Amino acid sequence: MDPKRYFYLLAEEGGWDCSSYAFSYRDQIVNSSAYRILQINVLECRKYPTSSAKRIAKDFDNLYLEPLTVKDTFVLERQINYLALHSFPAFYLNPLAIDPNYNGEVSSIGDLRFTLEGKERTLNEIILDKNSTIDRKKHDVNNKLEFFLKDRNGLVLESISQLKKQTNSDKKERKRRIRRISDFVYCAILNLLQLFFFLYPNEIFRRGILTPTKSNPFAYIGWMYFLILFLYDFFFLLFHSYRSRIYEPYNYARRFLKKNQEKLFQDIQDEKDKLYAYISLAITNHVTLKNDIKDFSKLSSSYIDFKSVNEVSAKANGRFYKIRHTLKNSFATLAGILCLILFTLFLISVNHGGTL
Repeated sequence: MDPKRYFYLLAEEGGWDCSSYAFSYRDQIVNSSAYRILQINVLECRKYPTSSAKRIAKDFDNLYLEPLTVKDTFVLERQINYLALHSFPAFYLNPLAIDPNYNGEVSSIGDLRFTLEGKERTLNEIILDKNSTIDRKKHDVNNKLEFFLKDRNGLVLESISQLKKQTNSDKKERKRRIRRISDFVYCAILNLLQLFFFLYPNEIFRRGILTPTKSNPFAYIGWMYFLILFLYDFFFLLFHSYRSRIYEPYNYARRFLKKNQEKLFQDIQDEKDKLYAYISLAITNHVTLKNDIKDFSKLSSSYIDFKSVNEVSAKANGRFYKIRHTLKNSFATLAGILCLILFTLFLISVNHGGTL
């Protein structure tokens, strides 16, 4: 402990106002190696859906870096040191929820941090420990596995909750389906009308578009409609392809859970039991674990990508989605207005024998 800071702490406890010193100590805290490590590690934490990773990220976001008292500086420093230590993957990865594409620094379940008799150690260290009984090791390890199971089931329930919010009722789902169908029908009508304008046997009308003159309104409106409709078609395809891509985890999860929800929870329980048997055998035989971090996870392509499911709402409310949606609707409106004007001129041309 810094003797000077300890002196100020005692002075503060005695009633002295040491707030100016407390504030000056802030720079030392935010420039410390622990805080720099935490800043880097928390970026990786945010990529993982486990409750431990989320808690680290949330606690980091809630850090108050403006200490008002000397006591606050000690509390803040202790918080940062704790978070920095526990922000490494060995503390927050869940072997029941490892992404199949994971290729991080932790390659084995044996590298994960467990608690034995109140002390945090790697699982491999616990396996080789000679001071604790085998039964005590298995008991404490199973407590951690129960936490992993609860965490994994929580991830599933969170995803189901997201799905229910997205498809809250059949009525809302029907409305969304009707809007999508209307969108496609509207686009198809505009494109069919463009073909009609070009293919209908009205030579004056077609000549006005194909060989425009300054006095012919078709020269401007016809080609402007063609350009705007092209842009509308482009952004229509861009938006709906992007929408389909980001909503696919929802659609797949909804189909999967409709048939396999109970089976999924049972499969997760079975994987936890297999993991316990696997670790128990290693404890009994004092054999360390290697290259098995992904062996007990059901987070694979044959199951639901729960991480993607939980990210759908954020993507649907994100900047890129809104930009694509706005551009599609803007060009849809412009194309509709020009189509209406062009169709009106077309009818006038037909009623006047092919001339305006």
